[in-house]
Amino acid sequence: MNFISGTLASLFLEVMRRTQSGTERVTDGMGTWLDRAVNPSLSSFAWRKYSFEQTLTGGRSVTLIVRNGQGVITDLVPLDPTDLSVYSKTSEQGYPTKGYRTKTAIYEATEIIDLSFMLKHNMIDVRGPIMTNKDVIGLAIASSRYGSKAFQSGGIPPVALQGPFASGAAAQRASEDVASATIKLAREGRPVMALPAGHELKSIGFSPEEMQLIELQKFCIEQVARIYSLPPVILQDLSTGMFSNVEQQDLHFVKHTPRRSIEQAEQEMNLKLFGNESDMSVRFNVDSLLRGDLKTRMDCVILGLSVCLMRQDAGLMWGVEMFEYSWMLVFVAINGLLTVGEMDTMEECASAAAQMEQVGTEGVTGNFACIPAPNYIAEGSVYE
Repeated sequence: MNFISGTLASLFLEVMRRTQSGTERVTDGMGTWLDRAVNPSLSSFAWRKYSFEQTLTGGRSVTLIVRNGQGVITDLVPLDPTDLSVYSKTSEQGYPTKGYRTKTAIYEATEIIDLSFMLKHNMIDVRGPIMTNKDVIGLAIASSRYGSKAFQSGGIPPVALQGPFASGAAAQRASEDVASATIKLAREGRPVMALPAGHELKSIGFSPEEMQLIELQKFCIEQVARIYSLPPVILQDLSTGMFSNVEQQDLHFVKHTPRRSIEQAEQEMNLKLFGNESDMSVRFNVDSLLRGDLKTRMDCVILGLSVCLMRQDAGLMWGVEMFEYSWMLVFVAINGLLTVGEMDTMEECASAAAQMEQVGTEGVTGNFACIPAPNYIAEGSVYE
């Protein structure tokens, strides 16, 4: 949970405005503080991480939207989801909606950002991943505790001391002596312990080997990974991870696991902060996560450089000399490279790239870059 919530909270949170020419970032009002601090005592990162943690553990996170007298949003305040109740009510328009009640106040649905892991059939109560999968998580905790105790006892399973004892008190003292001796043997690494004549130790439990402890712990890791749609390597299970597929598992995580949480958070925030008909919206910038693996990025670089080399080879083939460079503005995406335009100077290309980054590429992940493109001159004619 800490890994997922930290990853989601680290994404840049942008406020966007839809215009006739496209979409642009908002750099005033909420656009200046939403990604920095949601109230005077809480950073935006801490708020988002707390919200995702609550959603991924208990199943719900709630945040109060604070407005001033003019209806302008000034602060966001996270509330303790275990200290409030959610109830069903009917709106003024006659359709069912939610209400939120704490010990000191009652809030309307429009005042609360409500993120849930899974809603129950009444669309009010939630199912949390911990309680829903308590048996799986309990098994993982139990196997971890058993492994810890097994190592503390030197890997010796519980045993019963059999033999003639004069009294119950004598049997108790003998049991304590054997337990102390066993711990001492484990600490000193000695494999042999002497017992009085007529006495023997009989195992009453299972050894770690008999319980297949290592296999059980791997199974638990896989089960926990399934709860959150995580590749096992994220939980440090490298038994199936190789250099050739670890990057692909990382990409599987960033493409699929955070997507539903991001989509839910964006839609809930857009509805509660701006309303249905507003030109404003919030967006988690996932470009840093979806950069592609090393091979894909290198293929894009090689593709861009090959364009330059092809131009240079063509010039040499026709007997022309390279005279100067122009600059190509390209869009480097996960699946390839797209030429956007060509400029005379690097400054013009860099300025155009900055403008394109500002506008954004909704629905497509990638980055704009400038690549040198050689031009050629021969007998007064330019060949490109």
